[in-house]
Amino acid sequence: MALLLAALALWFLAVAPMARWITWSKADQEIAALEAAAEQDEKISPIVVYSTIRRLEAEAFAQEKTLTATGLITLWFVVSTIQSAKRRRNESAQF
Repeated sequence: MALLLAALALWFLAVAPMARWITWSKADQEIAALEAAAEQDEKISPIVVYSTIRRLEAEAFAQEKTLTATGLITLWFVVSTIQSAKRRRNESAQF
């Protein structure tokens, strides 16, 4: 149990912010480029800019959720494998 809590703490302190940064940095760059292009070209509709920004944000959020779910599943698998190995080692040491 302590191993699981330590792994979750590591996840929320280090890995989750990294996943968020990876997904949102690309979206932020694309949004900034789109806004700059819209300011220079008045033919670009504000509705198109707004809908494109919302789409980019939705894609980034979906990617962040996928990375988070994949990371947590991997973390659970690793922790349960380590705990199972420790349990087997303790059982074999008792005999």
